[in-house]
Amino acid sequence: VDGKTPLKHFRGCKCKKSGCIKRYCECFQSNVLCSELCSCTLCQNVVGNAALEKRRAAAEANQQRERNMLDAHSLPQSVAEVATRLQHAHTLGPHLPHNP
Repeated sequence: VDGKTPLKHFRGCKCKKSGCIKRYCECFQSNVLCSELCSCTLCQNVVGNAALEKRRAAAEANQQRERNMLDAHSLPQSVAEVATRLQHAHTLGPHLPHNP
């Protein structure tokens, strides 16, 4: 795929009330426009639709937020990374004052 050719489903969706701009529309979820293969009603998943562009931007922002949260909470990938984190924690010193 060269990034310029639009993607397309082989079956198409059957949305009745969503206008094909909700995550449960298989076309919208797959980031493809509806086509002649779809049997949807009142479709808004077409080129140039402002509502579609707004929903896609919001969906992308949510997906990016989810990826960022996963990255922030991911476990160390290697023993070397754990060692580096421990070494860094050691150089910071104790977090609480020491009272002998």
